[in-house]
Amino acid sequence: GDSVDIAAPTGLLAADMIPGGYGSYEEDDAFADGFGGTSAATPVVSGVVALMISANPRLTAAQIREVICQTATRIDLPLAGYDADGHSPWYGCGLIDAGAAVASVANAPPGVPIPTLPAGVAYEGRILLAWEAAADADGDILGYDVAWEVDGAETVERVAGLSADLSAAGIGIGDIMTWRVRAVDTWGAGEWSEERQFSYEEAPVEVTVEVEKVEPTACAYGGAGAGWGLAGIIFARLRRRA
Repeated sequence: GDSVDIAAPTGLLAADMIPGGYGSYEEDDAFADGFGGTSAATPVVSGVVALMISANPRLTAAQIREVICQTATRIDLPLAGYDADGHSPWYGCGLIDAGAAVASVANAPPGVPIPTLPAGVAYEGRILLAWEAAADADGDILGYDVAWEVDGAETVERVAGLSADLSAAGIGIGDIMTWRVRAVDTWGAGEWSEERQFSYEEAPVEVTVEVEKVEPTACAYGGAGAGWGLAGIIFARLRRRA
């Protein structure tokens, strides 16, 4: 019927935990040679799902269902009645293919990015969060999730590059912001970085000090048998400008 999603082999030789319960194999009732139907197909599919999760723990249930369907083998083509979407009322997407399903999802999660800016203080007018790129053996990073918290309220935003400009985030002077970042690839997000914290302060006032050097003309004084000359006097005039 149309409710069938996937087919799996049955008619298996299986261990029988109920002596005498399901028949025997070569007169040994610890095994059954007639294990079939949904009872046999279901654990096969469950085992394939377990292998997929082992290869990629970040898989969602929806992704697992989609991959199992996409990698299935279309069997019994003359009679299966597959429609335009590749669905058969007898076999669903077809016969499950464990190797293809596991190979298609195997993926190492991206590494943890390292926050770099700001370093303790951000000044009025510009809040730029920055971090080092996360290592990723598969090279499939799609972006970064940035989470920041002020006064107990957290916001999460996804960005494409290695920085996030929060200048328009409505942070007030004196507020303390806590933030973290994680890489996101085809199969989801990696681990969060360590939290970083900084305060938002008024921009410092620039002070310029100018020093002007003035050299007067030389003068001398002469006395009986002795004399001295004043080579020059240096006057320093400081002007403070804010």
